[in-house]
Amino acid sequence: MGSVSVAQAAERLGVSVPRIHQRIADGSLVAERIGSQWVIDERSLGRVQERRKAGRPLCRRPRETARRRPRSCPLAVMRTAH
Repeated sequence: MGSVSVAQAAERLGVSVPRIHQRIADGSLVAERIGSQWVIDERSLGRVQERRKAGRPLCRRPRETARRRPRSCPLAVMRTAH
């Protein structure tokens, strides 16, 4: 069995280390605990990578936040200013 560390798996999948731990817990990644460290089965990681290729691609750019439009001057204020 080829194996990779949690950090290596996170890097290869483009996710965080806690997300790898979640996937180990839910069984979507096959892993073995050696002492205090988890090692992930390379074939299991490959299957997850293949499944990730299907479907909608991940967005790599940050989302644009909704910007608040500036409030316009009330009509009454504009009329009295002249």
